Amino acid sequence: QKPLFGPPGGDLPEKLRPLLHPLADALSNEHIKPGDHVCIAADDPICLLPIQYIRLLDGYCIEQLSLSRVTSFSEALSIVSKSPTRPKVGLFVTAPVDEKFQEHKVEAADRLWRKLNASLSPTNYREAPIEHESFLESLCSVQLIHINAHGYFPPESQDAFRHAGLLLPTTTDQQLRSGASDRILSSSDILNANINLRDSHVTLNACVSGVGLPGHGGDILGLEFALRSKGAASVLATHWDVRWPLSTVFLERFYDKWLTSKLSRANAWRSVTCDLINDPPIDNVRLEEWCAFSLFGDWR
Repeated sequence: QKPLFGPPGGDLPEKLRPLLHPLADALSNEHIKPGDHVCIAADDPICLLPIQYIRLLDGYCIEQLSLSRVTSFSEALSIVSKSPTRPKVGLFVTAPVDEKFQEHKVEAADRLWRKLNASLSPTNYREAPIEHESFLESLCSVQLIHINAHGYFPPESQDAFRHAGLLLPTTTDQQLRSGASDRILSSSDILNANINLRDSHVTLNACVSGVGLPGHGGDILGLEFALRSKGAASVLATHWDVRWPLSTVFLERFYDKWLTSKLSRANAWRSVTCDLINDPPIDNVRLEEWCAFSLFGDWR
């Protein structure tokens, strides 16, 4: 009932178990094995759900399999037809707007930037206010893009492709949590920009940054669709609102496993999620909060 603004109720993973009966049968019949990777091409409304936290056999899906989102079988084939790449240069962007606990959030952002800069040097640092055209142009010269921002999704009466996105204020007097169009970097802005993000990875550490709605052609249109349409190899984005202390822990560990330990994107994502589910470092955290991020595109 509330797919955009907060994790659903705790009984949903069990209620959705029938969706994964084909995977349960494939595992039971050894057509696939624990630890295999599965690409998911999900239509609306399944695209709004993190498949990883649905119950599968005697646990959660992510405890059995790694997952990534693709638009179709043909896209999965296109991904494996090219050699995987690893980033060499990074860009870290943070956009504080009307912050509560400002000092703590600055500290958390600094921790993430230091993690990236230690693993991927150089990692350039930019802070809002930031002019959108200049910002989009700066994405073309790096292979890893990390964005700390607030995500915004409009009421149903508005066109989400043009009015949903990241709050990136262009002036200091815009640093409010408002959906005004001059503050929003939308999917439409990205798709219409003259940029090439070839082979890059983008992390959107922002609420509802992975949410999309179906367009006239059936594609799920959102930020990750726009970024991958511009050449990004992979996008890590969220299904619902996320709390910054949790997302900071998640992404620190993800970067450590992917960039330092050299795991694949999907294995790093799965390993971190399972670790946090089974041994959470923060008290009073619901399981679904560790499952907010999904991986889109190249899983290697």
